[in-house]
Order: sequence, then C-alpha cells, then structure tokens
Amino acid sequence: SPANLVAKVDLAIARSRGPSPALEALDALVAASASENADAIAVSIEHAVDTGVSPDDPVVLAARAKLAVLDAPRRVRDARSRELCEALDAARDVASLGDAISDAVAFGLPL
Repeated sequence: SPANLVAKVDLAIARSRGPSPALEALDALVAASASENADAIAVSIEHAVDTGVSPDDPVVLAARAKLAVLDAPRRVRDARSRELCEALDAARDVASLGDAISDAVAFGLPL
C-alpha cells in the first residue's frame, strides 16, 4: 500500500541519519516478530513505543497482529498462514509483492 511504501522510505531516510533508540527498537521488534515468542514480541512492542515509535507505525501494527495470531488457537494461525501464502501467490506487481512479503515476514513465515 502507499502508506507502507511511505513508511519504508521514511525508515530508510531515518537510518541514513545514523543510529537512534527508536530505530534500534524497531530493528529489535522486527527480529522479535520473526519468532514465535509472544513474550518477546510484546516486550519489543512496549519498548518501541516507549522509545518514541508511534503505536500506529506499520511495524508495530504488524507485530500486534502477529501477537494476536500467536495468542489465537492453532486453526486461526494456520488460516492466517494460508492467507499470507495466497497473497504472495496473487501478487501481480512490485508494490503488492512487497506488501505481501512484509506481511509474511512480520508474521514469521520462512521465505
């Protein structure tokens, strides 16, 4: 989506300016979100927001979505995995493929 693209560009620009606690917290959140460890994801979300990352940041929202799925029954997690795989298969342009890959990685699907 255009909002995700803008967020990615903003993040790249911010990274080019040097390290910051908020960027480091976002990197830690991305790493935690790649795992199946709900506690690590929850702590990383809290830390990111505490360092100034917006609760509406796409990375935070994706982590919250993954956390909700991890807390859901197995059938819900399996359904979400199928949805993400279908989105990857259905992507017809660079932007939709990028969004599908971002969502899959945030969810923790191995690519």
